[in-house]
Amino acid sequence: MDKKKLETLILVVGIVVVGAALALILLGGENPNSPLYTNITFAVGFLFYIIYNMMSTAGLQKEIKDLQNHVTALKEESARQKKEIESKTSELSTAQGEIGRLKQEGQKMLAENKKLSEELQSLKDSLTGK
Repeated sequence: MDKKKLETLILVVGIVVVGAALALILLGGENPNSPLYTNITFAVGFLFYIIYNMMSTAGLQKEIKDLQNHVTALKEESARQKKEIESKTSELSTAQGEIGRLKQEGQKMLAENKKLSEELQSLKDSLTGK
């Protein structure tokens, strides 16, 4: 049964019980068993309330357990993502260091290439007699 429907049903039963108890109190008159019937009516109403409360508590405990499991799963996912981010950050810094090293190496090669080109040009010039 839907939770809202169950709450409405319990509310209606509670109103009926209170109404019946009031009717027994007010209309009981001279009947010697009127207080007994009133007490039984209240007991039945209280029994309905206890049953509803137990059902509601069980449902809430299940929801709490489900939410705790969900929170645990989210924490695990968060920890996994943090580790992944740390790993990617480490890889990125390694790659940036490698890029810097390769740039320096490239600049050295360009400088060496320029130097060798100048030497080659000077050798060509010396061979051609310029």
